[in-house]
Amino acid sequence: MHSRAFAVDGAAPPDSVDGGRPETVVIKPGSRSTLENDLFKSGGFIADKLKVYGKIVAAPAPGSERLLFGKNDYVYVNISQDYADQFTDYFIVEIGDTVKHPKTGKNMGKLITIIGQLRLIGQEAGYKKAIITESTREIALKQPIIPSYVFQRPEDSDTLKPGINGLIMKVLPMHLLGAQYQILYVDKGTDDGLKSGDMFTVMSTTKPISPVGRIKILSTQKNTATAYVIESKTSIFVGDTF
Repeated sequence: MHSRAFAVDGAAPPDSVDGGRPETVVIKPGSRSTLENDLFKSGGFIADKLKVYGKIVAAPAPGSERLLFGKNDYVYVNISQDYADQFTDYFIVEIGDTVKHPKTGKNMGKLITIIGQLRLIGQEAGYKKAIITESTREIALKQPIIPSYVFQRPEDSDTLKPGINGLIMKVLPMHLLGAQYQILYVDKGTDDGLKSGDMFTVMSTTKPISPVGRIKILSTQKNTATAYVIESKTSIFVGDTF
């Protein structure tokens, strides 16, 4: 049994890529719009299928044996010819561990974390040349890329979404003063009528069963969604319901 510590408010892929589980992340709250954009990128999403468009393959400098990159670095990317001329801007992603439903054991997909962005700027040495425009940590060779898109911030609402009952599948560790802004993943998605901006009260599964906080949906997939804690009385755990 968990002990509840008090928390202060505060088409298939062209290439098969797998990776390790994302480490803890740090969010520095600013404006709500900036905050939710940062949470969206840090939290990423759970996907049972992911179309990988390409990957980072080399450093442009002749003879360079560089393995790690960051913001403003140039890189060569290898993009499948099926997609090579469709997009200019890409998310650099990490494909993490498989997330299983805590009750049924069903494979819900892999955790996809956005760790940077790059922009194609030309052709060189038989590859697409790109500049890394954003990074949240070091970026390695063979890191997969997918087309980027603009995060549409969900509007604030003073009402809770009725009629959808789900479960917290995973909670992302974060270095924060408390549980507020914690990223988590739920077992409901667009197929269940969920949409970005929906808010829910989370109930504990340990006795006495009671409300432990509120969450807001950041982004949705068909059967899963990414959310964050907007208010908390105690820590929220995997298995808690809404």
